[in-house]
Amino acid sequence: MIKKRLYAMPCYKIMIAMGVVDVLNLCSNALLAGYYSIIGRNYCENDKVMPIIGAVALGMWGAYCAFCILLACNRSIDLCSSQLSAKLFDGKRLFLWFLFPILYGAFFASPLQPKVGYSADFGVWFIMGNSIVHSINNFLTCTLLFTIYIWLIYLLWKNTRTNSSHGVSNLQKQVIVQCFFICSLTMAACISYIVIQVASVPPEFYKLSQFSWQACHGGNAIIYLTLNRTIRKTVGRFFRSYRIPSVTVSDVPQVPQLQNYLHRP
Repeated sequence: MIKKRLYAMPCYKIMIAMGVVDVLNLCSNALLAGYYSIIGRNYCENDKVMPIIGAVALGMWGAYCAFCILLACNRSIDLCSSQLSAKLFDGKRLFLWFLFPILYGAFFASPLQPKVGYSADFGVWFIMGNSIVHSINNFLTCTLLFTIYIWLIYLLWKNTRTNSSHGVSNLQKQVIVQCFFICSLTMAACISYIVIQVASVPPEFYKLSQFSWQACHGGNAIIYLTLNRTIRKTVGRFFRSYRIPSVTVSDVPQVPQLQNYLHRP
């Protein structure tokens, strides 16, 4: 995705930033969660490492939600007016927009938020304390993403009905579909965690919530490879360029057999 052709588009820069957050958060919600489940480790008050990992994971989640909203806004503005999108997001101006997700994530990772710990019994990361801020974040993320994508679908329908040069290109349609699936996974993770924080659910639903959080970060690579032809071809060329070198076997001079020496007079 960091190829020059793709990197020139602001939406792909946002996706790259989201990909970095994906990798970092998978370390906590997948790798460490699996390790804690194997050894049967639960949160305790004397644990010094787990709250730090949980705070980082919570901060990454806050930043990821903000990046999703930024991505949806970028796509909707680009569909409304490409000139306005260029004024807002082209060049280094996009990195100014990155300050909001970064600061938002730092707020969630700060000591102002309650501790986050893992429960091997339920197989899920828990917020140990008042989770109202986290619930509000998830609710607002779902509401904003749903509203923006309803608006996007309307704009897409409206623009595809026109035959002018301002219609929607195939590349725009492709990117919008990718963004839709990416943000749908985010909405599913938000809703599942809201449910386990406000309602009494079966133990299996806790594992489903944890899986939805993992799918939110791990599913993006599958979306890119299946829905983006350019990325799929780029990845294919990358792996084909690293072929296993062929091994040439040279002729080995024959060694006289031992029995010839034994039968000599």
